[in-house]
Parts: sequence; structure tokens; C-alpha cells
Amino acid sequence: MEKLERFFGDYSWLLKTGIWILLIFWAGQLFTPIKVATLENIDFYEKRDFAAEKEANREIDLLVAKLIMKAQEKGDDYSPWDYFEDLKEIDKKKTVVGEKLGYSFSYGFPHKLMQLLDISRKNIGKKFTWSDVESATDSYHKWLDSGTKYREELCANVKEKGWSESLKCLLNWAMVLYSRAFFLVILLYCVRMSERKGILETILAGKAKFLLSVLLWPVFLFRYPFSIVREIRVEAELRRFGEFFRRLSTEEKIMAQEAAQREDYRNWIRQFRLINGHFFERTLFAALIPAVLMYAFSPVMELSFAQEAVQTRDGPTITEAVSAFQEIESGHIGQENDNGNDYPQGTDIEAPIIQLITFMPSITVKVFWDRFPCRIVVQEIEHVPIFRLF
Repeated sequence: MEKLERFFGDYSWLLKTGIWILLIFWAGQLFTPIKVATLENIDFYEKRDFAAEKEANREIDLLVAKLIMKAQEKGDDYSPWDYFEDLKEIDKKKTVVGEKLGYSFSYGFPHKLMQLLDISRKNIGKKFTWSDVESATDSYHKWLDSGTKYREELCANVKEKGWSESLKCLLNWAMVLYSRAFFLVILLYCVRMSERKGILETILAGKAKFLLSVLLWPVFLFRYPFSIVREIRVEAELRRFGEFFRRLSTEEKIMAQEAAQREDYRNWIRQFRLINGHFFERTLFAALIPAVLMYAFSPVMELSFAQEAVQTRDGPTITEAVSAFQEIESGHIGQENDNGNDYPQGTDIEAPIIQLITFMPSITVKVFWDRFPCRIVVQEIEHVPIFRLF
């Protein structure tokens, strides 16, 4: 078992990547549709007749030019109904040309259709109103729906088979997904357990919970043996200050893991915001982006960080702020210092700010900013702190 756990620990990133690929494409039954769609696209492009498409575009272009001339002759009398009647004529022409080609194609000069729209739009407020536009638009959409052969066939099939058939297909897909992913999820659980307390230790500590997590894996996939969603949520809070894609320190990772397992998890979040809210540099939504990406691509990130481990310390972090929060968590909440600020006694408020200012700028960002043509406009914008939005 020790050798197995050591293997899982050494190649956890590779195993988890492979498991997720199998879960999504094999168990999720996405591989076959993607393969079929790809082959159909390749076959379609091989059969395309570009010379015939060019001639078809020329025919439609002549029709559009003719309709534009008629619209210009009408002038103020060109109504929304006239505009949509012209669109109908163009659609009919595209259908005829598509039948000759054997497939549908897109008109290559859609900007010319805007001339018809401009002529009609200029007359709104003179002889026609927006209610006329809405009426003509509804009439056009009804014509499209009634003339769509695919839509009529689809509605007929749904009516004939009923929703029970569709529900049956959905249930079959779900059963295949559940059965295929069953053993993959067990393997994923084992990899996760080997990264923390160990496989046997975790299973023996909660046999019923392990059995329930396996049987109801769709519910516990991101919650066993630890809550991944909560850890990402806590890491996002930690990433609301400091560099956007900074590496979390060992102390911060342990804090995220411990906070995610707490019963008063939400209260922990509130306390953390209360103490560190003054240092937040971005919203929770913005901080979730690097948190999710770092978790999803942690193998690549860890390999990159491992190459720098000899020359750098354990990531630029907010050590003072974290230490301050730990002091607050131990029972010093709400104490005011001599200056009247709502901070724990003995907390150096300026240290985290100085540290953040030290790590935030980089040579790359500075060079880009110096050459950014709109930096003056950006500097003139009145920036408002938005960390209180979440």
C-alpha cells in the first residue's frame, strides 16, 4: 500500500488529468459526437465548390443591388414592410441557389443589406412608427418559422414521440455516465486521499462516508475526501490581494485546507473579510479566475514553480496579513489600537501594504504601461474600490 500511495503521490497530476479526460469524453459520451462532427466538417469542406459559390454570390449581389435601387426610388415611402419583403425575396433566392449547390451557404456581402435597413430606418418618425417596425418584424419571423422545413419536422417528431421518449434517452445517457465513471471516481478518490492523510487512514476514519461518496459520486465528486469547492473559494479570498497569478505559500495552502474543513466555514470567510478587507485589490469574481485556473492547471504550474524553487522563496505572499488574521481568529476580534482603527493590537498595518507594493510591479508591466497609448485616458478615470461588491 505504501508503494501504491507513493506512486499516486508522485504521479497524481498525471493520473488526475487522465481521469478527468476519461470522465468528460468517455464516460460523458462526448468523444463520438465530436468525432462525427469533425468528420462531417472535413467532408463538407472537401465537397465545397468555391467557383459555384462565387457565382451564387454574384447572383444574390445583383438582386440586392436591384432592391437597393427600388428602395432609393421610393424614398420616404419605403416602409418597414417593404424592407422585410425585400429580405424575404433575398432569402428565397438564397434557398434556390443553395439547392443548386447541394448545401446552404452564407451571402458574402452582408454589409450591402445594411443599405436597405438604413433607408427604412430614416423613414421612422416621418411616415412610420416603431410599432410598424414591430408588426413587420413579427410578420417576417412567422414567415421564417412557417417556411423552415427542419423546424416543422422537429416539431412533428417531438409531438409524435412525446416527452417520454426524450426523457428515456436522457436517462439512458445518465446510466451510462454513472456506470462508466464509477471506477474512475474511486481511483480519483484514492489519488486525492494519497495527497493528504493516506488511503487506508481516510477510509477507516469514515467507512460509511466513503461508501456513500462512492455510491452517490455525482453529489460528492467535488466534496470527498475534502471539499474542493471550498478550498478554491478560500484560495480566491487569499488571491484578492497580491499578484494576480502568484504562488500561494505553504502557510496559505494549509490555511485554505483547514478553513475548508471547518464547520463554521462561512463565519471564517466573514472574519477574514473583516480583517483583510482594507487590503483587497480585486473582487471575488476576479480572484476566482486565477484560483480555478491554478487548480485546473496545477501540474503545469507546479513544474514551473519547481524549476524556480532553488532560486526563489516560497512565493510572494501576504504573510503579515495572514498572521494578523490568525491573531484575530484566536479571539482578538474587534479590538481597536491607539489610533482608533479596527485592527488587532500589535498588527503592523503598513507592512502588508508595503509588501504588496513591492511585489505588484514588474518590469514587463512597466514597459507595457509606458508604451500603452491610452494610459493617459486610464489615469484620468476616477477609480472606485470595488472589493465590497462581494
